[in-house]
Amino acid sequence: MGKIGIIAGREWRERVRKRSFVITTILTPILLLGITLLACWLVEHKPDGTKQITVIDQSGVVAPNLQSHSNIIYKQSKKQNIDELKYHHSEEDWGILLIGSNILNDGSDVQLYSFSPLTIDVEHIISHDIKRIVENEKLKGYNIENLDEILANVESKIQIGSFVIDDYGVETSTSSIVAYILAYLFGFVMYILVLKYGAQVMYGVIEEKSNRVLEVMVSSVKPFELMMGKIIGVAYVALTQIAIWIVVIGVLGGAIMNGLMPREVWDSAELVSASNMLMMGDVANSSQAIGMIMNPIYSLGLAACFVLLFVGGYLLYAAMFAAVGSACDDAHSSNQLEALVTMPIIAGLIVMFIAMSDPEGSIALWGSLIPFTSPIVMIARIPYGVPMWEIVLSLALLYATFVVVVQLAGRIYKTGILTYGKRVGFGELYKWIKYKN
Repeated sequence: MGKIGIIAGREWRERVRKRSFVITTILTPILLLGITLLACWLVEHKPDGTKQITVIDQSGVVAPNLQSHSNIIYKQSKKQNIDELKYHHSEEDWGILLIGSNILNDGSDVQLYSFSPLTIDVEHIISHDIKRIVENEKLKGYNIENLDEILANVESKIQIGSFVIDDYGVETSTSSIVAYILAYLFGFVMYILVLKYGAQVMYGVIEEKSNRVLEVMVSSVKPFELMMGKIIGVAYVALTQIAIWIVVIGVLGGAIMNGLMPREVWDSAELVSASNMLMMGDVANSSQAIGMIMNPIYSLGLAACFVLLFVGGYLLYAAMFAAVGSACDDAHSSNQLEALVTMPIIAGLIVMFIAMSDPEGSIALWGSLIPFTSPIVMIARIPYGVPMWEIVLSLALLYATFVVVVQLAGRIYKTGILTYGKRVGFGELYKWIKYKN
């Protein structure tokens, strides 16, 4: 273990001193926050995208009731000839809306002609506006007094309070929207980090092998110790970089948010309204969503599970990447074998999306227990609530599989680091695994 520690320390020092490490460590959180601020600024200062639509209403009931929006302006046309407007329209006109005379009986008696590309959001807004007017006109046929007042009183906004009951009957407040966002965020970040740092081990081995550095090192240490030292060293690098990102994002993000949004604004009713919009008002309860995120037990538990799953997933795939790197002379020759390692990671990402829609389904369960997909799938399931025994079993299988895989990868590494000028296939790797130590 002393030699492994020396190699790991050397690997950590060599990587954190590189200019690329410093640049990516500093720039990544700054760029992330910059992109977020840019998106907010673009929403706040988006260019004028007002669309003026000329309306030809052959029914005579829709156009008078159409209400313009901030980005869509309806202009009723006195002309009823659609062909004339197609070729003789003003420069301000974005399109022509033709409403047929039978619109009250046939909802498809509507045509929209645009002079610019048509987007789904514009079509949805226009369709919703016409639908509302047609429904009101049909209701008027029933001669109901004070219809507008009745409709205003009937309109309601529903916010569902969500709770999960465990096996002991204890209720816990939850939010499906927050769970979905956290599942997507943590699952995707897990996918990127495992792939990124695992590949670093592979390319590091290939570089040292091509420079014949490994031939000198194996004269002083065993190949297995060398492999484990490189894996643990890159793990230190990963944890160092992630810790810096968390601190930088937390400090800069907090400072920016306090600067852009004072504390009194956070406590105001406008924030609650904004939270309702963010949480899809009619589905989620914003107070429950905020309470779910601010719950220290929930947040710390999720963070702890992420770290344990990341470390286990990284160790597992780093051992496999190290074996691939030892069997290749350059990056080009590693493509075929590298695909063998990356395919399970991609499969985990695919299963993650299934787990987000059905976290208790059989596919999600097995995906979170199979070690090659469990780091991504399990972290995507945890925000929805997973029994503790499943998390413990998943971690136990993950780390146990790492122990087995690292032994097999060590056999490949032992032979591969001293093999040059030979194209290695799957059959050759199998022979190396069968070699006795």
